[in-house]
Amino acid sequence: MDNIDKIISEEINQYLATNIVAEGYAKTLQDEELTEGVTYLHQRDTGLPCDIIVDCGKTYEYYNHPLCLYVVNGNNVYPVDIVKEATSSLEIPSEIIMFIKDNYDSLCAFANMEIDGPEFFDAIESYKNSHAYHYSASYIAEMSNYGPDKTGLPIWVYIDDTNSYLNSGHNGSYRMKFQQDKDVSNPRMWMPIAIPSMQIMDNGKLPPIKIPQKHVNLVLTWANGNLDLLENLRDGIINGVEFKQQMKTMEEIEVITASEQ
Repeated sequence: MDNIDKIISEEINQYLATNIVAEGYAKTLQDEELTEGVTYLHQRDTGLPCDIIVDCGKTYEYYNHPLCLYVVNGNNVYPVDIVKEATSSLEIPSEIIMFIKDNYDSLCAFANMEIDGPEFFDAIESYKNSHAYHYSASYIAEMSNYGPDKTGLPIWVYIDDTNSYLNSGHNGSYRMKFQQDKDVSNPRMWMPIAIPSMQIMDNGKLPPIKIPQKHVNLVLTWANGNLDLLENLRDGIINGVEFKQQMKTMEEIEVITASEQ
């Protein structure tokens, strides 16, 4: 099995070394498109012989190109369009094509924010297990949106699980974001909250907050109730999966608050 993986890895590296990135797509890990609104999946997360990056915040629409996933080769990234009838070719590794075909609905739903991070990770882990991959660990570190069904909030929130803020022009300040209008649009346009100060970082360049103030207050309460976890996530003490498993819902936080009064 290790020899097979080595052969596949060599074939993919050969593809990556010769593939020409189309205009409009990111080319390196440092490109702006890959600093927010995406999720990094390691080989151990997917069973693939390479790391990939997938959209989780309509980022492809923001940059005006077709939905794709990025295959990682060192510091360089190479896009492969996500299409339902993907077919193997000499240009695109068959392992990537199989992954896209088998996970097409989940990849599209995650990119368009129709499902949240935990649902997507469950689908990917199911895919990996169903293909009998031999990777024993599953540590999915992600920057992901969490929907109301996971947090108990009336709106979506966006959690940085990859420390991408360090490369995003944020001057090293860690933050989460919340949906500030009824449209579940690109999280780049969502309002950031500094962690741990809980200061809303409205610089005047983002759309105005259109949700009720009581919803904003609930987000702040939820963040405060999960502050230890958010700081541990920032510091690398826990990863995205552990945050998902340990985070408190709004209902749980309200119960704890009531018992302390």
